[in-house]
This record gives sequence, C-alpha cells and structure tokens, in this order.
Amino acid sequence: MKDIKRINLIEECLKDRCVLKFMFNRDEGREQTVFPHFLLYLDGILTVLGEEVNGRSLVTISMDEIAGMEKLSCDYKSNFTRPQVEEYVKELRTMNERADRLILKIKSGHQVNVDPPHQLLINPCVVTNPTGDVIWAATVEIHEGLFEWFQTICDKVEIMAPESFKCGFMVYIHSRKLLGSKNFPKVS
Repeated sequence: MKDIKRINLIEECLKDRCVLKFMFNRDEGREQTVFPHFLLYLDGILTVLGEEVNGRSLVTISMDEIAGMEKLSCDYKSNFTRPQVEEYVKELRTMNERADRLILKIKSGHQVNVDPPHQLLINPCVVTNPTGDVIWAATVEIHEGLFEWFQTICDKVEIMAPESFKCGFMVYIHSRKLLGSKNFPKVS
C-alpha cells in the first residue's frame, strides 16, 4: 500500500511538473531534491529518473531505496528536454543490454491500449497492413510490469518479435498458475 501512495505522489508530481524531496532507507538523514522526468522500469526495477536540483544532473532512484517523499514547488525550470532524457534512457538500456524491439500485430477490428504503464517507449511506430491489421512497434525494456500489461491485451494481438518476449511471457503466466485460463497469441 505504501508503494501505491508513493507511485501516486510521483505521478502527480510528473503531471504537475513539481519537485520532490526524497528521503532514503540506507542513508538515514540523506535527502535529495529531484525534478522527476519519468517513473519507469530500469534494469527491471521501478525507478524515478529525474534531475537533481542542486547539481542539475540526471539521477535514478529505485523505489525500494525511498523511505519517504515530500512534494515541493512546481516552478522548477528543467535543465534537460524530453528528447535528451529519452536519449539518456535509450543509452542506459543499450549499455545494460535491456533494449528490445517489441513488435505486435493488433488483430483487425480490435482497439488496444499500446501505452504500458511505467514504460518509456523509444521510437514507437504504428502502421497498417493491406488486410487492416495494425502493426505496432517500440523499443522497450522487458520486465514483469510489461508482462502484466501484455496479459490484458494478449487476446487481441500477435507477437511478431522478439521470440524472447513470448518465452518470457509464458514463464510469467506459468509462474502465476494461469496457464490454462488464457488464449495466448502466436509468434510469427
């Protein structure tokens, strides 16, 4: 429950463009004032990616490091543009070998939410093929949260690539003992 409240506060600050003061679990008394740019998964961990207000540099803070937070002012002028921060995330994922190009075919006639929570989509692309199917692609980091999102749409899409995503999704489903209760998409 504590995490949901923290996530909601971070999302509120993202929307309102406000600064957050973080207190940490390990370093008692340590605080960091950050202008959040994104709440996303990095290396499979839900993480705040933001700009440290005093140093004006990009920092990452994993949710499990946070002991407390306080919403501060909403008048901070960011040192980084969205494209710069997206490029930073892209480079982090590439460096950590966590970037995968996910390609899905949305079956004709279906509406699908292609904006998974806490995921920064790099180079998203949507095209329609001659039979009316929509092909969606984006570079993502594959993690459990992405599998949770995919479970909500798996009956309306087909995984075209990568094969590792389908395998990971099947392991995710199997580990939750739901294997017999869903229709699974095929991989082209």
